[in-house]
Amino acid sequence: MYKVLFVCLGNICRSPLAAALFEYRVLNSNVGITFEVGSAGTINYHAGKPADERVLQLLKEKNIPIQHSARRIQVEDFDYYDFIFAMDEENYDSLKKFAPLKNHKAKLIHFRKYDPYNQGSFTVPDPYYGDMNDFNLVFSICDDVIDNLIDKFKLGEPIN
Repeated sequence: MYKVLFVCLGNICRSPLAAALFEYRVLNSNVGITFEVGSAGTINYHAGKPADERVLQLLKEKNIPIQHSARRIQVEDFDYYDFIFAMDEENYDSLKKFAPLKNHKAKLIHFRKYDPYNQGSFTVPDPYYGDMNDFNLVFSICDDVIDNLIDKFKLGEPIN
């Protein structure tokens, strides 16, 4: 079993969307591997809140279930999870600074590193101040990355 955590800033838009989509794809494919999936934010501002209403609407339209309560990443997460995927470069840098100094279990990875259409950016744009077009773009990016990640897990390729 692998434990994966998706991390964005507030844990109400990108990371819960990615976590719900990853769980859905795993359940509906023949991965042959079990996963524990979570999401977190690098700030505490939205702790305890559900995902953004637009995320909930988008996932509902696509029949993708989500159960979510926002939380901030904890130091313990670096030893609990196998992979921590940062949704952008700013959060990646925050996670590097927040990680314990000792060796930790989790591999910290730019989420878009596995985007087959990535054009040199590791940023999944934050749709929070945008409209549904921005949320659809985030969904499309996550969809491509997650399909690629699942293929890599199926083939036993290294994720690092």
